[in-house]
Amino acid sequence: MQGSMKILLVVSSVALVASVSVLILGLLILDPRGAVEEPESLFDASAAEMAQIRSVVLSQGKARVKLINHDSKWLVGGDSPAAGHDVDRAAIAGLIRFVNNAKYLEKKTNKAEKLGRLGLADNEHLALLVIDRQNGTEEVLIGKTSNAGLGTYIRFPSSSQAWLVSGQLEVSANVIDWISPVFLDIDRSEISRAKFVSPQGESVIISAAGETESAIIENMPDGDSLAYSSVADSALLALVNLRLINVARQDQFSWDHASTALFELSAGSTIILKCLEQNGEYWVSTSGGGVVGLWSYRIDEHRYKQLTKKMSDYLATESSDGR
Repeated sequence: MQGSMKILLVVSSVALVASVSVLILGLLILDPRGAVEEPESLFDASAAEMAQIRSVVLSQGKARVKLINHDSKWLVGGDSPAAGHDVDRAAIAGLIRFVNNAKYLEKKTNKAEKLGRLGLADNEHLALLVIDRQNGTEEVLIGKTSNAGLGTYIRFPSSSQAWLVSGQLEVSANVIDWISPVFLDIDRSEISRAKFVSPQGESVIISAAGETESAIIENMPDGDSLAYSSVADSALLALVNLRLINVARQDQFSWDHASTALFELSAGSTIILKCLEQNGEYWVSTSGGGVVGLWSYRIDEHRYKQLTKKMSDYLATESSDGR
């Protein structure tokens, strides 16, 4: 009985090996290389290196932004008011990652009436991406991200054929979307002293007493009191996560009648901001602390007022002696 079982096991093993061999042989016949073919790259894979891309142009309707690779440092290019400004590293890294890694996933429609669903219809919202490499130029129209989040719909300018490719890319032809939104971020604990000077020469000098104690106004008039105990601290928070709305070259404005905000840092350096209201917009220029003073940044009204408070803005409406 045991001999019969051994014979049965041997026969079964031989049959299993034969079946597996037939399966492998079948796969080899279908694909002589013995492996599943890799999806084809959307862009020229042989040049898929960040340093080999000279510039990127994104167009959408009348809007257009050019980003240039200058010695591996990305800058805003073209005739933009922000030309020469650093590009946000995270934003350009996402675009380069898409260019280097996007692969064809699925062939989609080529019917003009259906392209709109994919964001690829010929209209003012259609986004064009142009990659200029050392060995040539590539152009592709960028549509919507797939609902399942599997990739992005694309087609080429000379074709109505749409494709789903891997990776996600949100195209923007607004230059501000390619510049880091935060241009200064200095914590209150890093500031030892601040001085605010109005265009008329009135000044407010604030010292940071410590991380847990309220700041003090050094030159507060005798007999006056603060509007509330921590009002001086708000001035020392003005540089935390300071965000821009727009950017322009500093020489676009005259700063002769601007307010000045000077921040002395505990590390020993000084940050100077010139603050200007221009046609209902609020602009600041920066210098010192290793910051190159080439640019001015539009900020929101709340931050502008935080940087331009006068002495009366810190004081109680009635002084402590009842006047």
